[in-house]
Amino acid sequence: MPEESATGSPAPDQVRAALGRVVASSVFTASPRMQAFLRYVVEETLEGRGDEIKGYTLALEVFGRGNSFDPANDSVVRVEAARLRRTLAAYYGDEGTGDAIVIDVPKGGYVPAFHLRPPAPKPVPAAPPPATPESAAPAAAAGPRRWHRFAVVAAAAMLLVAAGAAFTRLPLRPEIKTAPVEIRAELARPARPAIAVLPLVAAFGTERDGLLGRGLATEISAALTGFHELVVLYEDQVGTRQPGALDATDVSRYRLQGTIASQRGKVRVLVQLLDARNNRSLWAQTYERDLNTDNLFQLQDEITQQVVTTIADPYGVIWQSEVSRPHPPQTVSAYYCALSAYDYWRRLSPELHLRVRDCLEKAVKDEPGYAVAWSALSFFYVDEYRYGYNQRSDSPPLERALATANKAVSLDPFDARGYQALYTVYFLLGDIKDFERIGGKAMELNPNSLDLMGDFGAKLAMSGRWAQGIPKVRQAVDRNPSPPGWLFTPLVYYEYVKGNYADALRYVERMNTPDYYRTYVLQAMIYGQMGDQAKAKVALDQIQRLKPQFLADPVADMLRWGIAPEILALSVDGLKKAGVVIATTQG
Repeated sequence: MPEESATGSPAPDQVRAALGRVVASSVFTASPRMQAFLRYVVEETLEGRGDEIKGYTLALEVFGRGNSFDPANDSVVRVEAARLRRTLAAYYGDEGTGDAIVIDVPKGGYVPAFHLRPPAPKPVPAAPPPATPESAAPAAAAGPRRWHRFAVVAAAAMLLVAAGAAFTRLPLRPEIKTAPVEIRAELARPARPAIAVLPLVAAFGTERDGLLGRGLATEISAALTGFHELVVLYEDQVGTRQPGALDATDVSRYRLQGTIASQRGKVRVLVQLLDARNNRSLWAQTYERDLNTDNLFQLQDEITQQVVTTIADPYGVIWQSEVSRPHPPQTVSAYYCALSAYDYWRRLSPELHLRVRDCLEKAVKDEPGYAVAWSALSFFYVDEYRYGYNQRSDSPPLERALATANKAVSLDPFDARGYQALYTVYFLLGDIKDFERIGGKAMELNPNSLDLMGDFGAKLAMSGRWAQGIPKVRQAVDRNPSPPGWLFTPLVYYEYVKGNYADALRYVERMNTPDYYRTYVLQAMIYGQMGDQAKAKVALDQIQRLKPQFLADPVADMLRWGIAPEILALSVDGLKKAGVVIATTQG
């Protein structure tokens, strides 16, 4: 234990030694910017200039902003200060657990504080409790990537508690524990956003509603873990946080909270997503349902699914919030590149394909352990193959797509996105058996993703399995407030093969992808079948503008889309009627 100075605080040389240990740790060496930030505020404080540490000074001295820095429009200092607090929490929760001196940057300012950590009390041995059948049973293993354990809530009889226990699916209460190294390291880097899920508060203060609220929050947090673009933290406010445990609300960018109230056979649930940085409400929804012991599982599933898909699915509330955040060039990360991929998938333009593909290739070099970036990159190689976007001659694009998809799965075998990339490659290779097998695995891992459901359903439909695929696509479209354009493609084909050309056109209009050449291929096919040569000519002109090589050999291009032979034949027939010259050698 270091000696205290005359003021009761650590001496400056002791603080500097502690600072040296902190900045040499793995979480700080990964971020020179955080090292510089911490060194600056500590040294200024030790030199007696703590009162001069202001946001404006930090912006100029640490973050390289000019004299025109405007804190109202540039939040770099506030954002980096929050990141510094997360990084310090990560250090002291792992490598720094034995440090005698703790450096802290309290909220509300940028001046650090230095504390002497009291020695840990020696444990007092306790007599073991008498053996019972319950205590003899082994504890259940925690699920993948879940760092909190669940303790069984005592099963009290009576209908009141029975109803609440049913609603929690298993009567479990999460207990916050110190996060393992990989979770704390993830929070320390500016990558995936973290979301804190809080138990829903019982509005009337009843025991049953409190149990229902904790159970529903537990189920939502479990469902959110299927989206590996997020770091999901559960914060059980009813428990006492143990020393060294993370404060989920302090380290998270988003906070999910709400209230629950039941009365006279009805239950009302309010769920709200907040931006934790400024307490701004991003989304809120109220659910009011009948409440009885027979429909609690159904009620829980319904609310969980609606909440999770609304906030976490691609193009959902969190995605919208993330893409609107400023991302200066010096903070571009693998997460930002993966985020940009969703923008490409909505527009499907070759220019954006090139920019994001290059970004992802750099990202996987900089952060080779980030599985989400590897799976996203696989899709870009897929589009290099099937659409001919930005082709390279170094190696076949499907080989690269297969390699990167397998890399994503090996890095994170519990992320459905990697399996989605993998089944896409097998679909294009014509290996329908492995496509369906791996697609089923992806759906098991994240059944709450509308994006995954729609993509798997679309490929099932385009392989000729209309009965299995179209219901999934319709469900994904109906439940998505802003579905991406590609999701309508199988619905266009479904109406087209049945001869419902007007309905097929309505789905083409909903695609809203003006830079995607296949939009105009679909239009040309349909207008050709309808005998509208003028509109077919307009569509063909757009194809000529976007991808003239398609018209030189349409069959060769469409063979790379993975569509069933009978669908391909009908597509060729429509293009012929639209005026496209197709040689007999093309198919």
